[in-house]
Amino acid sequence: MDQGTTAPIERIGPAGVHTARVVLEQMTPRRRRSVAFVAALAISLAFGAATTGATAGVTDLASTVDGARSEKSDRAIAYVGTIVDKRDLSRLAIGTDGSWFPYFAATTPASGQPTGAGVRDRLPTWIGAFNHTTSPADFGCAEPGAVERGCLPTFNFRTFSQDGPARAAGGFRHWAALRIPGGECGRAGAIVDRKTYSADRPIPDPTGLVIPPEGPPRPTNNNTMNRIQLQDGAPQTFYVGVVTDTTGGDYDAGVVEIRGNVGLIDQRPEVADSQIEASSRPSAADLAANGVPDIHVFRIDNFRSGDYLKLRLRGIDAPASFSGLLFDVSLPRPSTATTGTPRAPASPCKP
Repeated sequence: MDQGTTAPIERIGPAGVHTARVVLEQMTPRRRRSVAFVAALAISLAFGAATTGATAGVTDLASTVDGARSEKSDRAIAYVGTIVDKRDLSRLAIGTDGSWFPYFAATTPASGQPTGAGVRDRLPTWIGAFNHTTSPADFGCAEPGAVERGCLPTFNFRTFSQDGPARAAGGFRHWAALRIPGGECGRAGAIVDRKTYSADRPIPDPTGLVIPPEGPPRPTNNNTMNRIQLQDGAPQTFYVGVVTDTTGGDYDAGVVEIRGNVGLIDQRPEVADSQIEASSRPSAADLAANGVPDIHVFRIDNFRSGDYLKLRLRGIDAPASFSGLLFDVSLPRPSTATTGTPRAPASPCKP
């Protein structure tokens, strides 16, 4: 489930087997090896394995594809700190290895938009392209080149939570102006996760599509991003910055946390202890919002290709949001991060 618990993997029908096979045939040999488990997973689930048996089979399959699974004890996630009140990210010397910004520089106010709409996608090669599927009937990865970039075509490997669901928004004049790495200026967009401030569901619904919630809304932890997939070339240590405080108080976060998973499959605890929790996370003071963008930086150690990360948010008195991700193999010196690299001042960002 997107809330951070495990759940049985949904079945994939015969049509899914055909789709997975066609996708694999279109891949290069290198990419085919890295995601071959998708087709095998579809086949194993399509032909009637019981949920428990299928889960155990996936464990074996993941081990076969990825090689011997190493112990999770050496993997670690830690909160490093928050860079506060920065509208010009291009001068911070961060996001140098990659970045991702949703619904950026929109000129017309809109909410409930697809998570892949209006993105500025500079993901590093060692992060798989995001899968924007919204339904078990949709395998996703429809964007040009997405599969070649490592997008995993199945709803089980969706990037964004569908419990709320998480959707893009932007174009509001009171939201923060932002200059992103590379220098583009525009109004910040955001991924808004309705599940982070919602009523409870009387019965768990992994799809987020069937069982309606009941009762008054309340702050709720949720994996807004279910999967940031690591692939070949992932560094032993890298940093992820999460951009928040851009929505003028509309969708501020009370919890921002990067989590991890060992291997490709989110296992039940009785099958494998695959979850990695951060040793620390931003405090309430770190998350204090004033409408000027903040970047919360996490250090990721010893994760491998095939592992993945999650982004967990929690609302305060409304759903939580984030407005971008920044990826770095190393961080700049504090003086550089504070003042930017020496060069002529950038012109004010006035979208």
